[in-house]
Amino acid sequence: MRRMKNTMGMLLALLILGACASLIPLKVGPPKEITVEVTPERLARGEYLVNNVMACFHCHSSPNFDYWGGLTEPGTEGGGGWHDTFSAGIMGSIDIYFSNITPAALGDWTDGEIIQALTEGVRKGGKPLFPIMPYGRYRHMPEEEIYSIVAYLRTLKPIENSYPEKKIKRMFKVLERTFPMPWDPQPLPDPSDEVAYGKYLATIGDCIMCHTTMTKSAKPIKGMELAGGNEYMLPNGQVVYSANITPDPETGIGNWSREDF
Repeated sequence: MRRMKNTMGMLLALLILGACASLIPLKVGPPKEITVEVTPERLARGEYLVNNVMACFHCHSSPNFDYWGGLTEPGTEGGGGWHDTFSAGIMGSIDIYFSNITPAALGDWTDGEIIQALTEGVRKGGKPLFPIMPYGRYRHMPEEEIYSIVAYLRTLKPIENSYPEKKIKRMFKVLERTFPMPWDPQPLPDPSDEVAYGKYLATIGDCIMCHTTMTKSAKPIKGMELAGGNEYMLPNGQVVYSANITPDPETGIGNWSREDF
């Protein structure tokens, strides 16, 4: 009986917190008034970052799970609509359709609004993005890198796509409003400094998200960063595990040569 009362009390508290989540102020201000000049250099850099490092289309397109990794279905790049759900019991749940990031959806967004969504986690209209979008990894990206991404996104083929609004319940509604933080751009590491530049690429590539075992509340297990072991269920029922990409010589890449990698 006591356990039931405690559970009911916790559930009531979570419901109240969820209901009051909209009252939690965001820690960011309005989007900056920025107009990004489109140059060949920015388009080339933006294409590289979006396609080869940040893998934006992995989420913001239709995946084809007949192939390992759910390769992007050609012609759907940036159109969004991929559906994902997650539940943590009484803590709450999320039900999300990934956004359309082509000009069909972003055509009436200012460059400043796109930048704020990318770096601060707040979309047009002042609504927070759930941190399944790794904007926290982009918070310190240099201005020129972000400008290049915006310039490239403007060139995508417009794709008309509609899907339901996200559904965030209980504590996740609270967390959603506490994650956005102001953009704090830092200098781009010198590419000749392979360690610093490699860390930068691994950060904005969000390698840690897949290559780290997560707790039931979807948090990386401390001390196990990049050690692999995250479980993924394929549509055919098979289970695969992300690889250990730490320098461990037995289970990681410690004995790999640069060519192996």
